[in-house]
Amino acid sequence: MKFSGAIQALAFPTVIVAGSLKITVPEAHRSQAKAVAPDLVSFSIEQDGWLEWVGSSRRNEFFYNSLDNLMQLTGAPPRIRVGGRSQDGTNVLYANSTPLIPYPEASSMWIGGDFYAAAKFLPENTRLTHALNFASIDDLRGFWQLATIITSFDSTDMKKAKITLDAIEVGNEPDMYGVKGPKPARYGVIEYLSEWSGWATNVLAVEDVYYGAYVSYWGGALARSSHTTKGWSPQALFNEGYLQLHCRRAGIYLRFSQHHYTGAACVAGHSDLKQLVSKSHIRSTLDTFKPDILTVREHGMDYVLGEVASFSCHGAAGVSDTAAAALWALDYALYSSTIGVSRVFFHQGIGYKSNFIQPVELTWSTTDGSPLPAPLLPHVNPQYYAAVIAGEAIGATNTTRILELPVEDSRVAGYLIYEGETPARAILINTQTYLPSGYGFFQTRPSVRVRLDVAGSTPYELKRLAVPYADSTSGLNWGGVTYETSSGRPSGEEVVECIDPEEGFDLYATEVALVLLT
Repeated sequence: MKFSGAIQALAFPTVIVAGSLKITVPEAHRSQAKAVAPDLVSFSIEQDGWLEWVGSSRRNEFFYNSLDNLMQLTGAPPRIRVGGRSQDGTNVLYANSTPLIPYPEASSMWIGGDFYAAAKFLPENTRLTHALNFASIDDLRGFWQLATIITSFDSTDMKKAKITLDAIEVGNEPDMYGVKGPKPARYGVIEYLSEWSGWATNVLAVEDVYYGAYVSYWGGALARSSHTTKGWSPQALFNEGYLQLHCRRAGIYLRFSQHHYTGAACVAGHSDLKQLVSKSHIRSTLDTFKPDILTVREHGMDYVLGEVASFSCHGAAGVSDTAAAALWALDYALYSSTIGVSRVFFHQGIGYKSNFIQPVELTWSTTDGSPLPAPLLPHVNPQYYAAVIAGEAIGATNTTRILELPVEDSRVAGYLIYEGETPARAILINTQTYLPSGYGFFQTRPSVRVRLDVAGSTPYELKRLAVPYADSTSGLNWGGVTYETSSGRPSGEEVVECIDPEEGFDLYATEVALVLLT
């Protein structure tokens, strides 16, 4: 997306005034900016619904359009991880639906080559991570599954579609095998690594059979962490020789993944809208991963949050599907990138309340599981706007770096985006929740006055995420453009404001502003 007008680069020191708050970013802070990938916001898809998402005999146009929109902003489609709870199953058997979880995952499933070949319906240059069933510890089944994946991605159709097998994830949340099954309660790191050793020799050594095959693997996929060498954590796995078991083999490079849900929707009182979007809450929950990220990076590996959502149990109605969740997802992803996370894979499933995208027609309510009077057509949820804004802010140059602005205001989060060494864009997020009060037209929306002191007093441009209320589930627009269309394609005339730096602008409660400096 292009914007009119020539804008001078921001010169340091940069001063941002939010209300009475004055923030200075010394030039020395420029070196602290971290590289950020254009596909920072990526997606994790629950495996049992994969063919509904992507299409089986022909592509799902709505899902394709939703991904292609993002690719047009960044030059790279979101990466896709296909896995989750259903990946450690064996044959199709669906759990019973409940009012809380009207669209449950499959407890087990059979899949074949057509399942993997369906990736050809994705946008060009999409990179996929597929998952193996590790819980069964069946070497023959594991090798067959891996061989099927490799064969599918080596096909003529897949090469023509320019779809890449980015990695293989082995097992889902092994730290929970002894809690939820299928392992005994005593199952821990030692038992896990013993099984890993067998798989490294008998299953993962695929290059011994498929000459020239190069497969990258995700390790970990942990649901929890002690952040020490005790219990389950990257530190504990490395301390017990995890790396020596497999990832130094020829053709294998390990990427470490951890999962994170900010709360559990299936636990009463654990799904508060104001807490979800809180700036301090987002940072406190993510900062707990800093020791893990540091450990993984010190071992020369990439670190991803491979399965993320606002709340487990498919999300919380009235929270995960609201505008507030869009602000949460944006701040969560951007802050993650500043602490060493390379990509955030937001978990999606058919009918999940926490989805960015609902890719197919639904016949049951996602909130209480009741039959709908008419089918709910494919659509995007408010969180999708977080992917759009992040994509536009990061851009398509592959030289982008990000720095969190030191905004000492509990309501406002801020980030500065560099193109190489040049400050190019800033993102400001006012996380104060704006909710209906009963005053209707006379209700006052709080705001924070923001001023950018740019060298030469050069005007700059601004786009806003317009949000009716924090608990709105629709009616949002990004700079005058909506993505809430039947095709998933954007509609509307773009609105870009020109701001006098001496006057500044008001950043309203439950609002995002993208400042265009170049």
